[in-house]
Amino acid sequence: MMAGLASCWVDGMPFIDSVRFAQGCSSMALACEYTNNPELSIANVTSLVENTECLN
Repeated sequence: MMAGLASCWVDGMPFIDSVRFAQGCSSMALACEYTNNPELSIANVTSLVENTECLN
């Protein structure tokens, strides 16, 4: 999650979007049996975030 937040901060992304992106990174990481999910990419995280209903 911290790597996702740091990446968004470097890119100048708004905070709320940064948090959602970081949560997407965490979700993808936890969904994999490996330490590092080989499918983790900006495109895949963005797709996950865009296609997941926000409960807030």
